[in-house]
Amino acid sequence: MENDGEALNKIFSFKTARNQKNILHKLADIGEKDRLEAVFSIHPDVAKLLKEDCIRKKNVFHYLAEQGSKECYTLLVEKFPGDHTALLTKGEKEDGMTVAHLLARNGHGPLLKEIIADCPGIIEATDSHGNIPLHTAVQYDRLRCISELLATDYKLKTMLVTNERKKTPFHYSNLRTFKELQEQVKKKKHTDEYMKMLLDKIYDNRNPVTDAARSGNVEVFLVSLYGTILSLYKTY
Repeated sequence: MENDGEALNKIFSFKTARNQKNILHKLADIGEKDRLEAVFSIHPDVAKLLKEDCIRKKNVFHYLAEQGSKECYTLLVEKFPGDHTALLTKGEKEDGMTVAHLLARNGHGPLLKEIIADCPGIIEATDSHGNIPLHTAVQYDRLRCISELLATDYKLKTMLVTNERKKTPFHYSNLRTFKELQEQVKKKKHTDEYMKMLLDKIYDNRNPVTDAARSGNVEVFLVSLYGTILSLYKTY
């Protein structure tokens, strides 16, 4: 007959048949801090599971990005054996998204801020398509996440990053996100410098102005066109 320790080992080593998710993946996925605390208190060695990936190459922090619980993140970092930041920048199997991409997609600005503080370089991490988290935040209309991603980017270099389709985050903007990007430029007081750099992007065959025109988004088109004309006027 097995003892309690052996029984617990079987429970905590169990993985789901479909994705090979362990118990910490499951609890992080639903953002259950109380249950996570209970698991750690019952079986301290369960912390070893924090380093495991499921079959989709998602680790516990990828799953945590679904609910975006700051409390769960703090607990997992506290229990993590060693440096956890390497897991934050790992891309999952499907699209190569890092934790920052997933948080930006799901709109969890507060936790994204914590992640950036722990791992500043994550704002430049790319997925399988060359998108950085700012591309994702703009695509999914996440204004708080846009603000957090640009908060430490004093030169606003991430605004000029192009993905595999040669698109900057501006290309994916609607009126709300376009205005937020403009507001971030004003806050950093790099308007003239930034707009000059942006000119290099304007003259390719796909740019914020032509994209907006093709999509039929008249408001974004007019705002984009005005910004382009203004920058040309300032430069020349």
